[in-house]
Amino acid sequence: MMYAAEREERILDYLAAHGVTPTAALQEVTGASIATVRRDLNALCSRGLVLKTHGAARLKRDQPAAGCPEDTREEDPCYDEKNRIAQAAARLVDDGDVIFIGAGKTCTLLARRIRGKKGLTVVTSNVDAVVELSKSQGLSMILLGGDVHVGSNYIETLDEYTVESLRRLYFDKVFLTVNGIDLKYGYSINSRLQLPLYNHLLGNSRNFYLLADRHKFGKRAFAFFCAIDRIGNVVTNPETDGSYLAFYRGSGINVYTG
Repeated sequence: MMYAAEREERILDYLAAHGVTPTAALQEVTGASIATVRRDLNALCSRGLVLKTHGAARLKRDQPAAGCPEDTREEDPCYDEKNRIAQAAARLVDDGDVIFIGAGKTCTLLARRIRGKKGLTVVTSNVDAVVELSKSQGLSMILLGGDVHVGSNYIETLDEYTVESLRRLYFDKVFLTVNGIDLKYGYSINSRLQLPLYNHLLGNSRNFYLLADRHKFGKRAFAFFCAIDRIGNVVTNPETDGSYLAFYRGSGINVYTG
């Protein structure tokens, strides 16, 4: 039995890979009843992620082709917030750093913003970030191996052996995103496959930065990642719910806004 967040992620992944898809096919993909799939589609539609047609559904926006991740504001309703976070995070990257960049639109935008840095070593599971950084010179780049996962706004390489390839690596800075942030439940993500990687990186970096636009707060995703006071650096929007900003600052957590 899947939780709603996991069903939605499965639906978005399938639509990204197959385009217009009959509702019956999404029922097979999720193993849910047709009524449950329709409720999931209604929820995704209300968030602007999916368009429903007669007996079928598709992503609201066409996904960029691999190698062409130059997004426009119209393709993502949260683009401006994510772009400002990426700009703020880029200022935290110094020439010569060894960094890890995770999956997700905000992390891809970060990769775009650090093209001019010198002497970087970048390790990532984010295929779009590799495309962005391929336009740079003077950096070393490693794309982790693994199965290819296509999400609603990312392409990631990840499998059960990914952490093994990182055992002897230590990072100056790690930049990751999550799907939900809640004062009680902490940080959570939709994909359980990311948990071993995220936990490894949390314990093997000098500075761990969470990139989270204001829409991630007050939400709870499928899989618990860590407590909200476990991460010492958060990059978010100044418009983020003030109760969270007050908690961070009261807990000695560094808050960077953009």
